[in-house]
Amino acid sequence: MRISAVLLALFLAPAVWADDAIVPVKTLSGHPGGVYSLSFMADSQVLVSAGEGGTINLWDMKDFHPMRTWKDHSDSVNSAFYSPDGKYLISGSDDQTVILRSATDYAPAERIQLDAKITALAQSPDGKSFAAALLGGKVKMLNGRTYEAVKTLNGNLAVFSDDDRFLAVSGDDGKIRLLDRNGLAVRSVLTGHKGGVTALAFSKNGARLASGGADHTVKIWDVAAARRVKTIPSKDCEVKALAFSPSRRFLAFGGNGDPDVSVWDFTRGRKVKLSGHRGAVLSAAFSPDGRWLVSGGADKTVKVWDAGSFAKMRKK
Repeated sequence: MRISAVLLALFLAPAVWADDAIVPVKTLSGHPGGVYSLSFMADSQVLVSAGEGGTINLWDMKDFHPMRTWKDHSDSVNSAFYSPDGKYLISGSDDQTVILRSATDYAPAERIQLDAKITALAQSPDGKSFAAALLGGKVKMLNGRTYEAVKTLNGNLAVFSDDDRFLAVSGDDGKIRLLDRNGLAVRSVLTGHKGGVTALAFSKNGARLASGGADHTVKIWDVAAARRVKTIPSKDCEVKALAFSPSRRFLAFGGNGDPDVSVWDFTRGRKVKLSGHRGAVLSAAFSPDGRWLVSGGADKTVKVWDAGSFAKMRKK
């Protein structure tokens, strides 16, 4: 009698772990290799993914169908994003070129030739500057209208803050330099990583900077105070991807050595993991409306996650 009652209770009990098993809403396939870059159109309706082999894909986020695929680059594309004014889709590649395509018909409008592989590319929020990180440890600053080089900095990564006040530049020395966006004068130097800095991301308001390193940590920095406020261990993962949610509540990250996407919840002060990739996580982005997190992997796929479910997740 007691055993039957227990079995009945177990059968009728709610599945208390159901919220823990967050699975991808959709898996997008269509890349010949690793997915190195992910970004959204400003209205969150279109996702652009790019990566190994020079393939760039556009996806309709209403029903996740592929809209367009092309290969104008002859080598891997490491950065692809829409310009702040929405007029262009911009991509930087190992083939040493930057291509600007019309965001209306996607016909190439400009092709900029540089002198080394472009490992990362960023444009300032006002559209007046590009920062092209080149293989060999140099960041070339380009005029956003003439595309002429105006300055060369030492570093392997560069990102602009959304408030257009700072340019963060990092290198293999583990240091992050915060530069004034206009004059490019160094305002502060952030130290703490043991080894190279492998990923950078500003929060939406520019108040926080996240950095990922070869030392298997993610560090959170107070930009105004130029100080570290948190270190998040990433176990055996060399961080390759970082993305703040628009609300600044979540930080997603991943990298080599771990097929899971980690999500740090600043409100609850803990990390949870999303399982779905079969290989390293190479890129990540939140949609501007905060609805989706997308992650790109070495497994040639893009995973789409419901970001609204993250607040319900339990620690793993």
